[in-house]
Amino acid sequence: MNVPDKYKGCFSYIEAGDNIELQDDQTKIIVRDRQDCYRIIVDKGIINDVSHGIKKADFAVSESPDGSFYLIELKGAVINAALEQVLKTVENVESSDEFKSLLKGRNKVMACIVSPNRQQIPKGGNSHERDLAKKLYAKSKKKPQDMYDLIYYVKVVQKQERPVINRKTRQVVCSNRNPLVLNELG
Repeated sequence: MNVPDKYKGCFSYIEAGDNIELQDDQTKIIVRDRQDCYRIIVDKGIINDVSHGIKKADFAVSESPDGSFYLIELKGAVINAALEQVLKTVENVESSDEFKSLLKGRNKVMACIVSPNRQQIPKGGNSHERDLAKKLYAKSKKKPQDMYDLIYYVKVVQKQERPVINRKTRQVVCSNRNPLVLNELG
């Protein structure tokens, strides 16, 4: 991956099947990918301007240049704010000369909203969810039948024998002992 020198510390190469640890003050999740990929620090990383209140996701996971791209927001319980942060991340990356190539030609661009708490998931696609779904759908070469299938809500619990993915509600329950495999989302 061609990365400007000043951002090299924001990109970590991860081999297929290895754990990818993503953590902030409130939430920690370990995920995996079946392909070699890069873990990208977005917040205070490739989008590091905190003084202007720019909303952004916390992390991204990038497969090969045409593979899937996952935007991951670690959140407490305020889902609408998380949806807006991911949408603003896509818009900021699109308008960045240094990083717009990250989203070009992707099979799928997906969002994962991660929380250790009870999630209040929007019913019927509110405007925040709809706007994000439209943007992700437009960026994805492989279009799902339903644009909302590009957004998943992930709850991290202490004990879970294996990740459970409910495709109808787009909810995932997993634990850090038995991580979610990103490729299984779609």
